[in-house]
Formats: sequence, structure tokens, C-alpha cells
Amino acid sequence: MIRLKKINKYDDNEKDILFVYANMLVNVIQRKESEERIKEQEKKKEELLKNLSLQNEELSEYAHVVSHDLKAPLINIHTLVSWFIDDNADAIDEDTMQPLHQALFNVEKMNFLIKGILDYSTIDKIESEDKQVDFNVLIEEVLETILVPGHVEIKVQKNMPSLFGNTWRFKQVFQNLIQNSINYGKDEQGRVEVGYTDKGDHYEFFVKDNGIGIKAAYFERIFKIFTKLESTGSSSGIGLSIVKRIIKHYNGSIWLESEEGVGTTFYFTLLKT
Repeated sequence: MIRLKKINKYDDNEKDILFVYANMLVNVIQRKESEERIKEQEKKKEELLKNLSLQNEELSEYAHVVSHDLKAPLINIHTLVSWFIDDNADAIDEDTMQPLHQALFNVEKMNFLIKGILDYSTIDKIESEDKQVDFNVLIEEVLETILVPGHVEIKVQKNMPSLFGNTWRFKQVFQNLIQNSINYGKDEQGRVEVGYTDKGDHYEFFVKDNGIGIKAAYFERIFKIFTKLESTGSSSGIGLSIVKRIIKHYNGSIWLESEEGVGTTFYFTLLKT
């Protein structure tokens, strides 16, 4: 004999309560599944970051090794060619010397390129401590390391501010911008101005020249690595890329205004500290 179980009948209130409990159960299950997915994603993220960090360290070490291994033979080549030129200056005419001078030029160009790559790859790995940096002293020290032609006048605004940060990074910014202004300045009566404006919560710095100017189409392109407006100089094409990366490191921005035949002004911002 088959015995039927009692069929429960629920009123509307009980149905509503059961519906609420069912939704709560579903939510608990879904939340549990979501938490497990998040944990799995976090685990994968940690593994990815760990691998990325390891790869960055390996790339940094590789850059140093390659830099050293490439610089050593370049120095030897430069030394040997220079000795040969000095020893045979009276015996060889200028036309014969020209290829040797060209070889020295290309060696120096390669050296700048290697140094630029190394500088660019180590911007985020500088170990020296941050400190309060007096930009008056810093720019004076930068100018002592730059070969300024006799026809170029450099004017620096008085009472430049002080900021907390890394001296080497700040020097790289001004050195590259000032050197760029000199490289693309006028052949006669060149002028470079360095200064700033107080913008409240940040400073807006500028490096201005009266040089050949830059086409508007190149305004963004020149900040990309290995980009040069001319291929005749010994510049590596990395300087402005280094500047932009440093400014970005300090959460600042950089841009330029330029007119061909009139000059160029680079602007960049740094937050007050």
C-alpha cells in the first residue's frame, strides 16, 4: 500500500519568507564563489607581479652588463684612433684624416646611445636618498657639466625654489633640456632662459630658447625614445624621453610651445613638497 506524504500548503506570507531565504542562500553561494574567484585572481596577480619584478631585475642587470661590455671596446677604438691621428698629424693630409674623424664621431655617438639606454633603464631604480634640493645650486652644478658655446647666453631666474626629491633625477631633467636648447639653438647669439612660476600647489618650470623651433607635428613624437629631429648630431635621441619619464615619476606633466625659426619653450610641473 502506497502512503502519500502530506502536502504542505503555504500562505502568501510564508511564501514570501521562503523566497527571501532562497535569495539569501543563493547570494551566500554566489558570494562564496566570487570570493574564491577573487582569491584565485589575487594569487595569479601576485605570481605575475613576482615574475615581472624578476624580469625587470634581469633586464636591469643585462643593461649594465651590455653597457660595460660595449663601452670597453668603444673606449679602445677611440683611444687607438686618437693616438693614430696625433702621431700622424703631420704626415697625413686632411682628406685622409676625415674618415678617421668620422670614426671618432660615430664612436662618441654610440657611447652616448649606450649611456642613454642605461640612464633610461635605471630611472626607477635610483638608490640614493631623497632630500630637499636647492634648485639654485643644482642648476649651477648642471651648467658646470655642460659645454656652453661662446655664442650662447644662458640666463637663470634668481631665487629658484627648493623641492624634496632625488638630486640626480632633477639634474637629468635640467641637463637634458638645457643641452637640447643649446643643440638646436641659433648659430649666432643663442639664448637660453631657465625659470619658473609659482602655481599654488605646484611649480611650473620652463627652459626657453631662441633656436630653430619645432614643427607642431613633432610635439608629442620628440618625447618618444630614440626620436631625433636630425640625424647628424651625436645625440642619442633618449634625453627627452628620460625627462618625460622623470617628470611622470613625480606625477608632473611636460609640454612645449614652439614656432619654427623663433624658438622653443619646454614647460614641466612639479608638486610642492
